[in-house]
Amino acid sequence: MKKKLLSAVLLSGLVLAVAACGKKDDIPHTNGTSTGLLTQESEDLLSGQYGVEIEIEKYGTIALTLDADIAPVSVTNFVNLANADFYDGLTFHRIMDGFMMQGGDPEGTGMGGSAQNIKGEFAANGITNTLNHTRGVISMARANDPDSASSQFFIVHEDSTFLDGNYAAFGWVTDGMDIVDTICTSAPVVDNNGTVPAKNQPVIKDVRVIGELGKDALSAKPTLLDSSMLTRDSEGLLSGKHNVEIEIEEYGTIALTLDADLAPVTVTNFINLVKDDFYNGITFHRIINGFMIQGGDPQGTGMGGSEQKIQGEFMTNGIVNTLSHTRGVISMARTNDPNSASSQFFIMHQDSLHLDGSYAAFGQVTNGIEIVDAICKDTPIQDSNGTVLKADQPKIKEIRIVE
Repeated sequence: MKKKLLSAVLLSGLVLAVAACGKKDDIPHTNGTSTGLLTQESEDLLSGQYGVEIEIEKYGTIALTLDADIAPVSVTNFVNLANADFYDGLTFHRIMDGFMMQGGDPEGTGMGGSAQNIKGEFAANGITNTLNHTRGVISMARANDPDSASSQFFIVHEDSTFLDGNYAAFGWVTDGMDIVDTICTSAPVVDNNGTVPAKNQPVIKDVRVIGELGKDALSAKPTLLDSSMLTRDSEGLLSGKHNVEIEIEEYGTIALTLDADLAPVTVTNFINLVKDDFYNGITFHRIINGFMIQGGDPQGTGMGGSEQKIQGEFMTNGIVNTLSHTRGVISMARTNDPNSASSQFFIMHQDSLHLDGSYAAFGQVTNGIEIVDAICKDTPIQDSNGTVLKADQPKIKEIRIVE
């Protein structure tokens, strides 16, 4: 996946793309039909952690821990299907090296499933799920409908955290990751969508439930956040309102109020960069009239940033953020990785509420929105993506804190 910093183009269309589009970023997809819906209000949902084993003919056995405290509906559904021998004899029909391996379809085509659909346990469907799609995580495939998952699942081969918040991760591999590696690197696929001919699909001999595990199983849980990242668990985070001014050469000054009670990680990071004079002399490199102006990249290309990455404070990353992307709001640019933002930010020219829940808004213009208007109107761009030649990029003379 390209590590290109975007202000706002990573919309729901990416993660809801139809699998036939044939890109590595396409989501595991299923069009199965259903006779009912298992939800978090259903009776007899499991809790705790459960050990399962997936035995694959000619390859061996993959051991996993499923966490019903994180995703009770997904785990209950999977365990019920395993106990009913539903998966025995089914295959992995879609395999993409560096992405994932998908199976659990009785038709072996990606179009089938079990009789019962389940509630999608992920942030974009209103449910908190703290398990990231890192290497070895198991998650549920689905169609565009967030509640369309049934039996199809996928195991992540390499970190694919752009799926976080849109798919129901519910467990992780504890042993046998080498089998996932072998299948992903050796499966004969016929297109760039990972389609495997029926005769070559790895066959699931058995999925068996080992039993309930102790709470110490949580120690094996994968984590996305590392010690070098600024997160909500970091020390020294700011609170309250903070006023800043962005002085732009030949245009004037934009005043903003940043809300650290709403987005403490994002505001703390931005204020720290301001105190270090990081932004002084940097430009706005991407400008789209009617949408936004984006800057804060020391390279002026959209490919650079500061050294510190920060936790993404938005709903699809499991964090409530009530600030909408209306005209004058400032928000953080990022890559597909929800925790990849560093220094690049954008200011909304017009309302763009489709960004809500996927980007970390953290403040509002209080004076100088007419400067945003002028920049959007006057700046020559090179393409529909808003690319601005370096010679034409509006320059930030200074960003300063106003006490």
